[in-house]
Amino acid sequence: MQAATRTYDNEVYNFVQHKGSNADTLVFAEFKKLQRLNLVELQNELATLKGDIHTAEKVTVAQRKELRRLLSEYAQAIRDVEYMNELDVLDQVEAREQQLSLTESFQDIASKRGAPYDTRYLRLPSTLQQKPDAVREALRKYLLRSLSWTTEEKRLRRNDYYQGRPPHIYSTFVDRLARFIMAFVGGAALLIPMIIMVFDSSLSKSLATTSVSVLLFAGFLSFGISASNQDTLAATATYAAVLVVFVGTSLPSQKSST
Repeated sequence: MQAATRTYDNEVYNFVQHKGSNADTLVFAEFKKLQRLNLVELQNELATLKGDIHTAEKVTVAQRKELRRLLSEYAQAIRDVEYMNELDVLDQVEAREQQLSLTESFQDIASKRGAPYDTRYLRLPSTLQQKPDAVREALRKYLLRSLSWTTEEKRLRRNDYYQGRPPHIYSTFVDRLARFIMAFVGGAALLIPMIIMVFDSSLSKSLATTSVSVLLFAGFLSFGISASNQDTLAATATYAAVLVVFVGTSLPSQKSST
């Protein structure tokens, strides 16, 4: 028994040492089914206690103490689930690496039935400089590491940086490039339809161009930018109004010139 304990103690120590320095990101197993099991068990204990109280039509001192304990544990379990849901989920590659590392380090546990380490893996929420959107997220994940990583995060997550993983924080370059892309797309969304409507213009062509442009603009806002429903509706309506005004002012002038 002591030999087994020493072996496990060594496994734990070696696993922690192998995972890296203090700068490495901490990773947590979710164990969602175990959380649900804990909640169901507490619910059943409370339901049993409720039934006992109503059956006896009285509450003993021991039952009151037990009730306070169960309610406290039940509320804490709910808060724990809520907190776990706020953590960031690791991508499949990182989660698989963590699972394999645990499986290799603690083979006795991993060999048990039910795949003990088969669960989602989480990390503490990342502190992003801007509210996440599709443009910034794409730049963060696929841009060159030298441009997407901040100096501070390179120092704190040196191993992740050299392994080619995406950063958790938007760098200044990523933030500014995202703004430029948004400004460029916004300008192009106005200029391109106007240029199309100017050449060989007709009412049907202008209306068709306006309709397609508004739909494309609305799709870009919906999937490319993190905005509220009201902001998306207001921006789309404003964009449509600008194009409609352009159609209304350009066609009469061309008719008069002919």
